[in-house]
Amino acid sequence: LEDFDTDETDTEYNFHVSFYPLTWMGLIIAFAYEAAIFLVLFTMIGLASVMLSGALYLLMRATTLLETPPQLRIAGMWVLIAPPPTAGVMLGLLPIVILLGLSYA
Repeated sequence: LEDFDTDETDTEYNFHVSFYPLTWMGLIIAFAYEAAIFLVLFTMIGLASVMLSGALYLLMRATTLLETPPQLRIAGMWVLIAPPPTAGVMLGLLPIVILLGLSYA
């Protein structure tokens, strides 16, 4: 603190910012909240996303110039987008399940 300038008439200064990546432990400490906080945050963001999507759909539906707007086909979209992530999760879990089965056998 001995370098601190108390001269109020001196308007020159140096501003320095350093960006650096956190180490693994630093990152863990930086996110050192309980799992419940992350669960609530994830749920709130998910609900806000769904509500925003629903509001945009209703806005588009209400302001469309089409005489008969197309129906919302959730089941058809679900059949289209659900199988690839489901298959990926199953493929990712397969080696874990096999190794756990072998270790407890």
